[in-house]
Amino acid sequence: MRSRAEIVIIGAGVIGLSIAYRLAERGISDIIVLEQGYIGFGASGRSAGSITQQWDDKELIILAKESLKTYRGLAADLNYNVFFRQDGYLRLAQNEDEVKALRKSVGLQNSLGVRSRYLELGEVKDLVPHINTKRILGASYCAEDGAV
Repeated sequence: MRSRAEIVIIGAGVIGLSIAYRLAERGISDIIVLEQGYIGFGASGRSAGSITQQWDDKELIILAKESLKTYRGLAADLNYNVFFRQDGYLRLAQNEDEVKALRKSVGLQNSLGVRSRYLELGEVKDLVPHINTKRILGASYCAEDGAV
């Protein structure tokens, strides 16, 4: 194993590997990624893997859009199946405050080019027929969101 490099990244989770990937894209090749276990050993290997643009913060939405763009091309770039799928993502509202917050978030998302929408309860049932809607008032949905 090499003992020196121009850049040493500690952790082979999603953040560490993303940094290494972006540096390599920019022509930097003298990189070592250190990991105590195996790739994705820490928190990255235990996450839900959601890739969603449905945030209520402008900067997070912009970052999520960039992440989505990266994931769309990652398998081809790496010639490796990263198991990314775009099945959509549903955020549920269980009270009127959450309904208001989701509607506001959808407005912000739409203004930044995200094709999310607010769904009334009937539309939620149409999308997910077997969902228990006892405590649900509505939802936001974006078909472009997904998971890895």
